[in-house]
Amino acid sequence: MSKNKDGIMGSNSGKVGTVVAYKWKGKDVLRGYSRSIKNPRTPAQQLHRAKFKTISLLASGLLPMIKKGFRQLADKESSTETGLFVKSNWPLVEANDVNSVSIPLDRVAVSRGELPGVVFGELQLTDSVVSVTFSTVDREGTAGDDYVYLGVYCPAKNMSVLSAPVKRIDKRVQTTLPAAMLGKELHLYGFAVGSDFNSLHKFEASDSCYMGTLSA
Repeated sequence: MSKNKDGIMGSNSGKVGTVVAYKWKGKDVLRGYSRSIKNPRTPAQQLHRAKFKTISLLASGLLPMIKKGFRQLADKESSTETGLFVKSNWPLVEANDVNSVSIPLDRVAVSRGELPGVVFGELQLTDSVVSVTFSTVDREGTAGDDYVYLGVYCPAKNMSVLSAPVKRIDKRVQTTLPAAMLGKELHLYGFAVGSDFNSLHKFEASDSCYMGTLSA
């Protein structure tokens, strides 16, 4: 048996015959390459593309939350955070035709994981600062220094902000809204993430909690 320390394609990358070789997340990856380009325009294919475009656009707007909330799952599954977000929320995409695609924001998951979350209280908005209190969920696998995040999404701008992390023991989290969000409808999400100090569930996330809307 021989071993190639330089990877499956040696020191090469790129297309070789019908195979494309490349590095992704430090791993050697192969995928098939087709010379023919197929671009079906059937109604079903167009509807699928419209649905995928809509959820991809939402993913780009929620990216700060997704990067934290799907990080550990992405590492475990050798995927991307955005890819797992799309996979997780794809069943929510509703469409009668290409011009009426929608996703219910109150059901969207911006994080997934086994870590117990927290129980969020009433949202408060003062000037441009959104804050919310929370109580801990004291279950096996949690720690007082787990991080808690507050995320705010603005559909009108398709943009979001994510708070700085606070600890479970702090029991309050807040974030400042950018000027572009002021005067717009906002959707708020919260979730917990295992701190990098806890080796038992480092970066493990809780399922996200939808907290409702505010008008800044």
